[in-house]
Parts: sequence; C-alpha cells; structure tokens
Amino acid sequence: AQQLADRISQIIAEGTFKAKDIVILMRSLSHANLYMDALRQRGIESVLSGGTGFGKLPEVQSIASLLMALADIHDTEQGLFPVLTSGMFSLEASDFILLATNWGSEDGSLSKRGIESGLLSQEFQDDLQPSKRLERALEVLLQAREDIKSKHPADVLLQVVRASGWITRLERGGAQERSQAANILAAIRRIRELNEELQVGLTELAKEFSQWLEVTKIAPSVLNDEH
Repeated sequence: AQQLADRISQIIAEGTFKAKDIVILMRSLSHANLYMDALRQRGIESVLSGGTGFGKLPEVQSIASLLMALADIHDTEQGLFPVLTSGMFSLEASDFILLATNWGSEDGSLSKRGIESGLLSQEFQDDLQPSKRLERALEVLLQAREDIKSKHPADVLLQVVRASGWITRLERGGAQERSQAANILAAIRRIRELNEELQVGLTELAKEFSQWLEVTKIAPSVLNDEH
C-alpha cells in the first residue's frame, strides 16, 4: 500500500494525471482502508466505490428509514430507530433510555414505552433532561412531522438532513464523506421523481422507494473533484 501510494503521489506530482483520474482495482475490499490511509498520508483523498450498490449504502438506507418514519412514526424498527442511530442524529443508549421510559406512572414506578411515545410526548423526569443531541432530534423530527402535512416529501427530507447538521458535516469532510453526501442528495432526488411519477400517499411512496432500492443497479455517487 505504501509503495503504491508513493507511485501515485509521484504520478500526480509529475502532472501526468490528477487524483480523480486514477483507479486502484482490487479483488477484495477487505484491505482497502490500508490503501486509503496510505494515500491520505500523502495528502491524496480517495473514494471507496464498488462492493455495495447504491440501494444498500447505509446513508441511502437512512433516507429510506426517514421517509418511513415520517409516513408512520410508530414503525420504529424500520423507521424511527434507524434514523435516530444514523449519522443524522447519532443518539446513544442513554438517549434511548429516556425515550423508552415512562416517568409518569401514578404510583411513581417506571414503565416501558415505545421510543415514538417519548418523542411525541417529550415527557422526561426533571433530573434527567435530554442531551443536546436528543433535543435536536426531537426539534427537527417534530417540525418535519408538521411540515410533511403541507410540503413536498423530498423538501422535508432535505430540510431534515440539513437541520440535523448531517449533510453539512459530510460536505466538510474528505472525499469519502462528500460522496456520502452526494448519495444522500441522489436518494432524495429519486424520491422526488417517484412522487411526481406515481402521485401516491406518503406510506405508499416510502414502500415504493424501498422496493426500488432493492432492485436498482445504479452505482454509488462518486465525486468528480478537481484534485
């Protein structure tokens, strides 16, 4: 990996090719990080592509989960939980304990509740207030639930990924992170297209998008940076 990175660095320094013109072909991606780290040490950004189709990418699946959560907040397995644990909000175990604990029992005892109930009620014990990340998630998602009643689904999805800070964090990262941001925006564009093509309700739109992700053959987005 180090020798190959040296050779690539030399080629770029000679001006023969730019980094975006160079591809490393591998039989397996199991050691890809070694090559990416070696390139990064030499100031060369790289993007890992292949092995996983667009529809299976974690960031794209997170958008599908967000759409499901907006369609049905009670679908915590496929919708709300994956959204809250994704890079969008990155909630931790302590946050889920707050969401899933009912503090309002008449006899003073604690009981379980669905995490969606915690999100909707925002009722927590006085001495156990939500973290800043949980507060942000509550604010953004509750606003999205209100806006989805009157706005285009794609616009609300874009609003969430921006308000959560997720897309900004990725766009400020390296080439790999910026490619993830491009995949997120591509997924939202596809949802917009599906909505305009099918003219269906939110629940059906979420279903159609998930089905499309299962069969699509398109490749992940790769940024064409001038580096």
